[in-house]
Amino acid sequence: MTLKSALIWGAAVRPDAKKQGISLVELMITAVMIAVVSGIGYVSFSNSIENQTAKTGIGQVAYAVRKAKHYARTKGTATTLSLTVGSNNFDMLANGQSLTDTNNFDASSGNFPDDIEVISSSCGYIGFSVDGTLVDSAGNIIYNDCTITVGYSNGPQETITVKGKTGIVEYDS
Repeated sequence: MTLKSALIWGAAVRPDAKKQGISLVELMITAVMIAVVSGIGYVSFSNSIENQTAKTGIGQVAYAVRKAKHYARTKGTATTLSLTVGSNNFDMLANGQSLTDTNNFDASSGNFPDDIEVISSSCGYIGFSVDGTLVDSAGNIIYNDCTITVGYSNGPQETITVKGKTGIVEYDS
């Protein structure tokens, strides 16, 4: 190979020299590819975390409904579940006394994780009579299903259904 052909084809100045290392262009292309893949992974992971947090929030509500029903049946006292739309907490009450324990970091704490809040509730009041029947604030049996949605106001949300009369909770976990 002549020096002229070596310059034309981008070979080293010394035709017999072997190319060693990587060029700056190759390094920059690799760095850009890594940044793009990392960015896609971060967005995907972030969405996954928010989805799981919303599922945790609805799981807490489902647990609270079941606990309120169980408490009413086993203790022989009417219980209620207080869910305020836009609020990031809830309360279980029996005879006006709170059953939530804010010192716990579990479903009975009454606090949702992160920025989770109650988005909607088709029943303004969720109560259970001493036999575990779903009732309204006047003690009348609720025959219609109640739906409760919790999640991020501008993000993932999850919904449960509390079946009319029975108070059975249905949701996809």
